[in-house]
Amino acid sequence: MKPLPLLCLLSAFCSAPAGCQNRTQEINPNGETRLSATVGKTRIVVVLHTSTVDIGSPVDNPNFGRESRFVQCTGGRSPCVLTGQLSILVDGDEVEVPKSAFADLGDIVSVEVSRDGDNFALTIEGGDAAYSYFARLIFDKHRVLERRLYPGEFREHLAEDTRYYPGLVIP
Repeated sequence: MKPLPLLCLLSAFCSAPAGCQNRTQEINPNGETRLSATVGKTRIVVVLHTSTVDIGSPVDNPNFGRESRFVQCTGGRSPCVLTGQLSILVDGDEVEVPKSAFADLGDIVSVEVSRDGDNFALTIEGGDAAYSYFARLIFDKHRVLERRLYPGEFREHLAEDTRYYPGLVIP
């Protein structure tokens, strides 16, 4: 491989010579997905447990996308991917993740870890087309601090902002 293309490839994944600043992982729709990334000198591991449920299709169900027994289903994908559990470890220590930070996020497609100022961010992409969204969980070495939710088609427009405070989190 020529040096220039390799350099371009590396620059797409790394913003500093010291190491990669973020990493993306596609989700296993049925089972465990594990993302391990080094952000600066910090080792972050994200573990998601997902399962699928058949919600039919637009051909089978005239109300497809408008009603569902499962709040997590966006109506943009079938089968629907349900999120059962999310764990974050920073340098081997578990981060406090409130269930409300992820419990309503369905049809997850991918996750990415990156730096967010002095903290870290887990960006979760889910849904499909008009039903797509991006959720950004801001966390430090101890707990999730904030969840920001954006519509997939308008990623720059914040739709929801939830703040989590110490001692007030119900796991």
